[in-house]
Amino acid sequence: MIAVSLILNDRYNLFGAITASLYQVISITTSTGSASADYAQWNFTSKILLFLVMFMGSCASSAGGGIKMARWLVVFKSMKSELLRILHPNAIVNIKVDNKTVAPEVARQIIVFVFFYFLIFGITAVLMTIIEQSTTIGLTGAITAIGNIGPGFGQIIGPMGSFSSLHPLSKSLMVIGML
Repeated sequence: MIAVSLILNDRYNLFGAITASLYQVISITTSTGSASADYAQWNFTSKILLFLVMFMGSCASSAGGGIKMARWLVVFKSMKSELLRILHPNAIVNIKVDNKTVAPEVARQIIVFVFFYFLIFGITAVLMTIIEQSTTIGLTGAITAIGNIGPGFGQIIGPMGSFSSLHPLSKSLMVIGML
């Protein structure tokens, strides 16, 4: 989707759009922290899609940051099972991953983890936005810290920027978010 957006809006050729978008998505989801292009200059649609990728995280058992894909799978299957229970109150719906039933307690713990992940993201983003007077720095700085992603968006903390000019309080918030 990012490649299509780059072709339509930023006049990338097919090869350039695929390689640039694929590299950035892989770099973000694996917490590599590198950039092959200044995606802060990309169009709004591409940046929104990349921002959503920042919440995806990598696969289970990897060293990458963010919410692991296995957790997202359990969250979405839990939502599906709850919707089925609303439609069919007497139904017994088990959540399965890899043909193994996920214990309700484990599913609950994952949902609570994701809730607190977003709560910490929201608090950090609001505080950083107030301190830095920039919504872009607040939102992307918070998610890059919590997910250990690397660069955010914008001229300051974007792929070609540095976190060095941030207010010391913002840096402290980011350290706490990483922990």
